[in-house]
Amino acid sequence: MRILIIGALGNLASATLERLTSDYPATTVRLTSHRDAGVQVLRARYPNAETMKADWNDAASLRAAVAGVDRVLVVMTDFVINESIATPNLIRALREEGRAELVLRFIALPPGLERDKLSAEVLATRAGAMLTLEAKPRLDASGLPVCYVNAACWIAYNVGWFYAHDIRESRQIRMPASTDMARQWVTEGDLAAVFARILTDPAASHVGREYHMAGGPRLTYAAQATLIGRVLGETVRWVDDDLGLRRAMGEGFDTLMTYLEHETEAYRDVPTTRDLENLLGRERTSLEDYVRGIRAELV
Repeated sequence: MRILIIGALGNLASATLERLTSDYPATTVRLTSHRDAGVQVLRARYPNAETMKADWNDAASLRAAVAGVDRVLVVMTDFVINESIATPNLIRALREEGRAELVLRFIALPPGLERDKLSAEVLATRAGAMLTLEAKPRLDASGLPVCYVNAACWIAYNVGWFYAHDIRESRQIRMPASTDMARQWVTEGDLAAVFARILTDPAASHVGREYHMAGGPRLTYAAQATLIGRVLGETVRWVDDDLGLRRAMGEGFDTLMTYLEHETEAYRDVPTTRDLENLLGRERTSLEDYVRGIRAELV
């Protein structure tokens, strides 16, 4: 079995790769990056994997990437990917090759969210559900053997991305109140374990399925601060300002704010399921346990 991971240096893709190489060493993995430097990093880090250059926007490179592969993991990058180009390119490449048994696509789509009820400004963010609304109808109509893993919640690496600097410097979470809500969480490690299982299971058991990952406690920024403080053994406070987000996002700040302010409504009533736990065969990793695992990054 040959598994293709396009953009293998991304957070979720790289975590899945680590899981595949550790738990399924007999599997052949093909890795791509759209940059020459990225390909060199992959070759050095994973000498036993196949590595090559491929770009979502380059149809010829995608045709080369999918040649001879049995399973494909698709994780698109927020704010960067133009799904109206990337997804049709991938679909055409996979159809021409005609070999793939399973296309595993990661999405973030709150149930009931409809494109025609969203503003052009929100759609233009190219983040989360906006990627899914462009890609999913195309994949659904493609005739390809698709499986979706849907995480309409926050992924735990956001703790390090958005919060870590301010927690270290001032024991604060600095996030604007306009983006606050009681969110559910899933860890990248749990998602990687699910991806690895689906990619290595008999394909027929997953084709046509959509698994929902949202679950666990719903936590506001204040509740997250309390949780993190409990792990650190110190008081951590949430502060209503945007300095932490501006630091993390730089020029992408306004785009992310537009998306997050939409998300506070769209994620409010996302239902809890047991899909993640059923696929893992255990309980999900709690946000508190995740924070314990990265405690050294926060002190």
